[in-house]
Amino acid sequence: MNIEKIIESAKPDFVIFDTVGSFFDCDENKQVEVFPRIKTIKNFAEKYNCHIMLVHHARKRSAGENRKSLDQSDMIGSTTFNKFTCHLIAMSKSYDKETMQPKENTGVITFTKSWYKHPKSFNYRIVNIEKGQRKAVKIEYDHYMCLTYRHEARRNLRAEMGKC
Repeated sequence: MNIEKIIESAKPDFVIFDTVGSFFDCDENKQVEVFPRIKTIKNFAEKYNCHIMLVHHARKRSAGENRKSLDQSDMIGSTTFNKFTCHLIAMSKSYDKETMQPKENTGVITFTKSWYKHPKSFNYRIVNIEKGQRKAVKIEYDHYMCLTYRHEARRNLRAEMGKC
């Protein structure tokens, strides 16, 4: 079944292509090859009234660069990806200020591009939760918390832990 038929029949509000390289059978560095695929994705979003997120990787960075925030220049591939993106959100590791070593299960979300108001960057931490047979991942960020659950435990965990 092709992707358009899946989107047409499922009628999702939100579609994630993770990663772009898994779905695009082209040289992602060549604009002439990337453009028609990005245009097709954009047309799907408009035709089926859904948001489409493309997950893409940053270029490999040197040890010194790793401690700096990601920006648009870190994206690999054609500039076409950047041109058609309304929001470019970068996820990177957090580093201990004293040791300069990466912190476990923590990171920074940086909005490197937005067609609208530019949100502030924020830190996050991933915490695994196990309560008996129930498992979940808690994502804490700055002064807020959001819980993401496995679908089979969602209702019970919400009752026990409170809603996001």
